[in-house]
Amino acid sequence: MTLAVATSLRYRRIVREDQWLVVELQRRGHQARLAAWDDPSEDWSNTEHVVFRSVWGYQDDVPRFSGWLDELERNGTRTFNPLHMIRDNIFKDCQLAWLRRNGIPTIDTLVVSHDEAVQERVEPGPSLESTLEGHRPEWLDVPVVIKPIISASGRDTMRVDNAAEGEELFQRIVDDHARRGALVQPFIPGVADGELSFIFIGDAFSHCVRRFPGVTFERRKAVAVTPAPEAMALAEQVFRIIGEPTAYARIDIVRAPDGLRVMEVELVEPALFLGSLDSTYRRRAALHRLRDAVHAEVEPRAA
Repeated sequence: MTLAVATSLRYRRIVREDQWLVVELQRRGHQARLAAWDDPSEDWSNTEHVVFRSVWGYQDDVPRFSGWLDELERNGTRTFNPLHMIRDNIFKDCQLAWLRRNGIPTIDTLVVSHDEAVQERVEPGPSLESTLEGHRPEWLDVPVVIKPIISASGRDTMRVDNAAEGEELFQRIVDDHARRGALVQPFIPGVADGELSFIFIGDAFSHCVRRFPGVTFERRKAVAVTPAPEAMALAEQVFRIIGEPTAYARIDIVRAPDGLRVMEVELVEPALFLGSLDSTYRRRAALHRLRDAVHAEVEPRAA
């Protein structure tokens, strides 16, 4: 069975997690290779399985990435995570709406887009200031975070202290129809202490790290931590509502002034922070769980 660990041209030789996974899959007997989704010379027609990993950069060429997903579907390629899950999870507004429908506490978010197909949208105003005045006037004089609906690796995600400071970015994002528009959220001071990222591999929790996203202006590495029971319970609640098998999932949680909030659920290409684990044993154990989760889904098809 041919199996590709999907990366991108920029990251194909950099991300150790991807390289480790290829080696482990080969040891398990699979014809595994690293393959960049944006490599025009790559032939996907004979690839039976694809594990999405560092496909970072897709947010800069959404039409091309969508076309590649369509190609995998036409070829009958089986993907991890499932292709419909990949498609849905790309859109941060859909993801937040899904969390709210399931009773999960999230950050209050203003969605600004031209697309009326997704619930809870509003039409963009002529400026960030007028948009906030019309929909969230209480945010006019507090720091907010602006990000695209389709985004990865913190690209075009910025904390601004006032509307004027964020106007150029806001307009650029909203005008880019391929990225579906912008999200505006109040800046949560607790982010300065780091987000908790809960990593689930296969059907179980694997590990948790504290990391510092770019909006904190920090340059600190993620570190493995033991989460508090309250945060662990929330992460497990979110994982349960996914409702179908995943090879991996990352659930990001932050403490807001009024309690814990889920920032994001990453099902497409989350960094799993295996290198942040505090021992070789723990890193190998997590890597083996990922390998076995993929193998368990591939093997029945092979039979």
